Amino acid sequence: MRQVYENLELIRAAKGITKRSISQKLGVSEMRCNRMLWGESKLPVDMLKPFTNCLGVSDINIVFDDQLTDSVVAETKLNVC
Repeated sequence: MRQVYENLELIRAAKGITKRSISQKLGVSEMRCNRMLWGESKLPVDMLKPFTNCLGVSDINIVFDDQLTDSVVAETKLNVC
């Protein structure tokens, strides 16, 4: 089972959303955003919903479930092609 930050990073990468754009929308430094996505610092619970909103994920439960995350990634890749 993957960690939440790993699922967030998978979705971010699949959607081609930059860490810079996420950090700007969240009002945090790019370094802090990187650390949260790399699991080097904890993602505060109160930032989880805004973070998923930046990724266009309407249900935060998706990042807690590897299969749901994989389905979002697969759907994103299909829509890109």
